Amino acid sequence: MSLATYLVTLKIKTNGLEKDSIHLIDATNDENAGNAALVAECHGDFDDDTAQWDGDGVDDLNGEFHYSIKNTVLVEEKDVTTLKRYLLNQNS
Repeated sequence: MSLATYLVTLKIKTNGLEKDSIHLIDATNDENAGNAALVAECHGDFDDDTAQWDGDGVDDLNGEFHYSIKNTVLVEEKDVTTLKRYLLNQNS
């Protein structure tokens, strides 16, 4: 199965505050892209339970942060280079 590029927006909640985080992810489908973005945002470790899947996203650092998927958009091939340049500072 080939990879496509997805723009994933996560909702981050901590201490009563919310903000969004944007990730550009190569994945086989939108579900895998969303999960990869959640893991990439995470600071804790799933192996020692400082990060846990909770059905609505990820609880991180023993609940200090919560990440959920706000939306996932398939990026057209013609737009990938531009997004990488501006979002990831990759000038390739």
